Amino acid sequence: MGQDLVGYRIDSEDRILFVSHNWLKFANRNGAPNLNGDIVIGRSLWDFVAGKETRYLSSLLFATARANQRTVSFSFRCDSPTCRRYARLSVAPLPYNGLEVSSETIREDIRPYIALLDPRVSRSGEFLTICSWCKRILLAGGEWAEVEVAVSRLDLFGMSLLPQLSHGVCGECMGKIDAECDIDSSS
Repeated sequence: MGQDLVGYRIDSEDRILFVSHNWLKFANRNGAPNLNGDIVIGRSLWDFVAGKETRYLSSLLFATARANQRTVSFSFRCDSPTCRRYARLSVAPLPYNGLEVSSETIREDIRPYIALLDPRVSRSGEFLTICSWCKRILLAGGEWAEVEVAVSRLDLFGMSLLPQLSHGVCGECMGKIDAECDIDSSS
């Protein structure tokens, strides 16, 4: 596949300096035209990152790339209501503590429409946690399940309003990022 989904550069204070043409195309194609260059350039990247765990792990990847002056990479999912996208995120150091962040689609699998992942769908006041990295949903008892399994187990087909999605990170993804950043989770 090898398609650049998102490419952007940030300065030492994590302000967005540049977004690629593919960033803009991807944002428009996925219902986020508000993420155009005129709006995001000069703003803090953190204005656009949801969930404290996602912010923490992203900042960890950034700190590792800056401190070690090496590219760090991590596999993740960037799903839409009709597609599972398997991608690879790379964070590369730039001069003056800047970073270049890019993601490349490795594979796409088409699937039946999943309303839970559609940002245009009306939502209730309830929340479900979705892993920002692998897109699994947190179920009761701490189990993380694929969206299709979660929709079935939670009987979301029968709901007039779907719950809102809150972003978090599952233990498996947390461990992978910790390993990429050489962090000892036992300490």
